[in-house]
Amino acid sequence: MFIIAIFILISLVYIYYKNTNDIKISAFFGILIFYLSRLFFVARAQELSFLLFIWEFYFIEKLAKDGKKQYGIILLIIGILLANIHSSVYPVYFIMYLPYIVAYIIKKLRIKIPKVEIVCISNLKLFITVFIISLFTGFCSTAGTAPYTDMIRVMSGISSKYIGELSKSNWSNNQFLFILFFISIISCILTKERIKITDIFYILGFGGMATHTFRCSGFFFLVSGISINRIVTGYINTSIIFREKYIKNTIFIALIYIYILLIINSFIKISCDDYIPKDQYPVEASNYILENLDINTIKIYNHLNYGSYLEFRGIKPFIDSRTGMFTTEFNPGITILEDVIKVESSVSEYKKIFEKYKITHAIIGTNTQLYEILYDEWNIIFQDENFTVFEKK
Repeated sequence: MFIIAIFILISLVYIYYKNTNDIKISAFFGILIFYLSRLFFVARAQELSFLLFIWEFYFIEKLAKDGKKQYGIILLIIGILLANIHSSVYPVYFIMYLPYIVAYIIKKLRIKIPKVEIVCISNLKLFITVFIISLFTGFCSTAGTAPYTDMIRVMSGISSKYIGELSKSNWSNNQFLFILFFISIISCILTKERIKITDIFYILGFGGMATHTFRCSGFFFLVSGISINRIVTGYINTSIIFREKYIKNTIFIALIYIYILLIINSFIKISCDDYIPKDQYPVEASNYILENLDINTIKIYNHLNYGSYLEFRGIKPFIDSRTGMFTTEFNPGITILEDVIKVESSVSEYKKIFEKYKITHAIIGTNTQLYEILYDEWNIIFQDENFTVFEKK
C-alpha cells in the first residue's frame, strides 16, 4: 500500500511536469492532490486502479497527440489489468476516452468556443480502433461480465443507501472537492491561455460523478487533478500578479512551509495513536475470542465497520466492508446487509435474524442500542470501554 502510494505521488508530479514544464508548480500540486486523496489510499485494489487511471490519462493524451501504436497497446494492457484487478470501476476505463471523441465531433461541427482549444486527434483511425477494442478488454478477465455490471449493481443496490463512501458528496463531508472545483472554474475564467476542451470535460465529468458518489472523489482528485493543474499553471504563468519571479518563489516557499507543518502535525497525531485504534476496532475482544473460544464452531454477529479486522485476525465475520457481496444484487438470495440494517435500525428484529443465522456470539459497540437489549438477554463474557462480547444463554 505504501509503495503504491509513493508511485502515485511520483506519477502525478512527473505527468504534471510533462504537461506544464514547471517543476515548482508540479511538485506543489502533486503533493496537494496526494494529500487530498489520502482517504482513498487503502489496502484494497482501488489504490492500484487509481495508479492505472492516472497513466491511462497520460497515454490517451499521447495517443491522441502522436498517434503511435505503442500507446494504444499500453492502453489495452491497462484495460485488461483493470478488469482483473478492480472490476467494479472498470467502466471508467473506456469512459475516459469519451472527452476526445466528443471533442472530435465538436471540431467536425465547427463549433467555436471562446478561449477553448478543440483538441485534434492526429490518427483518428487508430484512436477509434483502440477505443473499440478497449470496450471488450473486460472479457479478458475470469469474472465473465462482472467488469461491465459490478459498478452498476453497486451504485443501484441497497449498499448505496447506507454505505458512507457510496453516498452523495456535500460540503460537510467533502469540502476539498468543492474548493478544488471552484479553483478550476476561477482559473478557467481568469486565464489568458486557451483551455483544452478535454480538460473541461474531465473536470465536469468526474466532478459530477464525485458529487453523486463520494467514492468517485478519488477519480476527481487524481485524474481531473491533471487537467486542473494544467489550467491553474496556465493562469499563473499569464497572470500579472505572478509575473514577478520573486512573488512566485515567495508563495511557493510559503506553501511548502504549510505542507511541512501539516506533515509534522499528521506525524505527531499518528505517533500518539495506537497502530490499530482500539476505539474503532475490537482489538482486545478479538484477543479474548482467539484465546477462549473455538473460532471454527462459533457464529459471530458484528457490524460491517470492523468485519475486515476480524478477518485479519482469522475470525470469520458475519459481514465486512465489501457490502456488495452480501446483497442479492451480487449473490441471489443473500440478504445479510439488509438484515444487518434491520438489526441496527430496529433492534426488535434482532431475535428473528439471529435465529435465522444461528448466531451464538456477538461483538457489539458498548455504547449502542443493541448493547442495551443484549445486556438483559445474553451473557457478557468480555467487555472493555469500547466493545462487548456477548454469548447466547
